[in-house]
Amino acid sequence: THWFIPATIYGIGIFIFAIGGITAIAGLPLFLGFTGITWVALAGHTLYGIVLVAVLQIIDRD
Repeated sequence: THWFIPATIYGIGIFIFAIGGITAIAGLPLFLGFTGITWVALAGHTLYGIVLVAVLQIIDRD
């Protein structure tokens, strides 16, 4: 099975947890008020998920 789509979904999931959940616990606006940093965080978390799974796939091949 191809890993790219599940990795992307994982990245979006950790974005929702971090920016949606943790910021609310910290008393910050939900999703940081959808300012520019929100979209940078979405891109960063999604990229993290993709790179993480790519590295795990490479390790699994060995």
